[in-house]
Amino acid sequence: IIISCFFGIILFVIAYYGFRIVPVTIPLLQVIFSTTILGDLIKHLIFVNRVKNVFENWQSLFQNTEFKINPDNFRADVYKNWLYYESTLARAQIKL
Repeated sequence: IIISCFFGIILFVIAYYGFRIVPVTIPLLQVIFSTTILGDLIKHLIFVNRVKNVFENWQSLFQNTEFKINPDNFRADVYKNWLYYESTLARAQIKL
């Protein structure tokens, strides 16, 4: 929240004073907007998509009748889903 507010304040200051006075502010504003907001949005969308895949894998694993009878046979699938989720958290580098 603090970083977003900081960039928001900078954005409003640049927009209010800079557009009329300095012609360089529009490219600066575009760089700040694209790297901060759009970059974080792309990271978030990738994270949501991968977590959705993990959820669907867990759901299909728990709906399997053989898993309910003998879950030890599916230990590799459990580890695979868990590691995929943890690697998704590490790759996304988003603040949760």
